Amino acid sequence: MPGFLIQTGKIQQFPVVFLGREFWQPLLDFLCARLVAEGTIDPADFERVCVNDSAEEAVQGVTDIARHQFGLTYGRRAKRHWFLWE
Repeated sequence: MPGFLIQTGKIQQFPVVFLGREFWQPLLDFLCARLVAEGTIDPADFERVCVNDSAEEAVQGVTDIARHQFGLTYGRRAKRHWFLWE
């Protein structure tokens, strides 16, 4: 589905993250062996799949992609306002 939305210009490229390598391995094997091999899924779309064993790894991976691909950065923290009870 993300590949279709990217191809139609509805969204920009972004990773698809799966947590738990052992759990998702059968699906990934199927995607690679059948769908990529038969041309149903573009290999570039399959490469967007990130498989991690921890949430920290997933966050770091998405953060790296956001910073390098989209040029996002961490900005200054917003100033606290007394009228917002901060």
